[in-house]
Amino acid sequence: HTANWGKLEADYRLARDYALTAGVDYTSRTKMDWKAVANNASNNYQNPEYEYSRSMSELTYRLALRKTMSETVNGTLTFAHAERQGSENRLSSGATAPPQYPGYLADRKREKVRALVDWSAAENLNFQAAYEAYFDNYENSSYGLDKGSGQILSVDGSYTLNDAWKFNTWYSKQVGD
Repeated sequence: HTANWGKLEADYRLARDYALTAGVDYTSRTKMDWKAVANNASNNYQNPEYEYSRSMSELTYRLALRKTMSETVNGTLTFAHAERQGSENRLSSGATAPPQYPGYLADRKREKVRALVDWSAAENLNFQAAYEAYFDNYENSSYGLDKGSGQILSVDGSYTLNDAWKFNTWYSKQVGD
């Protein structure tokens, strides 16, 4: 299994404590191999194993607007568009049955919006809250997928007691269909 990640990002400071960030993220995974077991009437329930290999890449474009609202509160609103594509299916050992790949490898287009608020309540106390919504479109998917969406809400906090002790807590909830 080989994975490559890359990121290109540019920041531009605007007037009145605003900043704009534009970025491109790239992910590539190759040699994702696994075995599939076919157990059906067409092969007389013989359970042959087939080895499959697949690669995929994802390219994400994002734009974020940050605002310093006070000396202790910052906010960020991010919009992103991602496209994930996989290579042709490759069958390693003689099979005629179509492979069943996990849904997380399916080609898709994703639109995402994310809001984040960071609050430094005191020098040693910090809180963050984030909300994210995403909308997936699986065009011509051989996985049986059509559309999907989801939301993520998370909150976290940290407290620094001294140079030796720091406490962290977080909660995250994701719902999707």
